[in-house]
Amino acid sequence: MIKLQWNDSEYGFWRASVSVSGGATSDYVVVNYNNARTTVAVYPATRAKAQYSVDSIAKIDAGTAVWIDWPIGAITAPRSDTLIGVCTAIRLVSVIGSASMEVLSI
Repeated sequence: MIKLQWNDSEYGFWRASVSVSGGATSDYVVVNYNNARTTVAVYPATRAKAQYSVDSIAKIDAGTAVWIDWPIGAITAPRSDTLIGVCTAIRLVSVIGSASMEVLSI
């Protein structure tokens, strides 16, 4: 589990960064329920995607959570999307090659 960290800059926001190698899935980033918007940016070396879950942390930890691919699907170039609503967690999935992901919430 990766928790969002408060970034006390001029604007203030929550942030987490993850990276994975080829074919791997990252640990999940817990999203704070009281955040208005969460933006996810994925930077694939070859091909990657983000997934989110609305299941409980207990289900995620038990490995029984349902993970939903983000609407953009698997990408080959850097892309971002904003989730306007709530989810429990977000994770990064490398389809081919390494990838990184930034999660920002306000």
